[in-house]
Amino acid sequence: QAQADGKIITSDDKGNPVAIDPPPLTQEELVAQAEREKASLLKQATNSIAPLQDASDLGIATDEEIKQLTDLKKYRVQLMRVDTSKAPAFEWPTYPAD
Repeated sequence: QAQADGKIITSDDKGNPVAIDPPPLTQEELVAQAEREKASLLKQATNSIAPLQDASDLGIATDEEIKQLTDLKKYRVQLMRVDTSKAPAFEWPTYPAD
């Protein structure tokens, strides 16, 4: 149960198993974690943009699709500008509402 609660199992000074809190992540680990999340969010935004951009390029986008496209592009730029080297002291931009 302790592992399910996020604890790690180690041994005490007598060699008996004991559950402890994991050590805090290093700055490098926090940055790497933030970079992975940023890449995932950018991929998600790009995947959402692609069909809307196709409709726009073909001249068949609805007004709502054009608005979604613009909002998603702004979001993607905001994501690109996130400075992950300051992890965890930054905020992710909010994904635009559909």
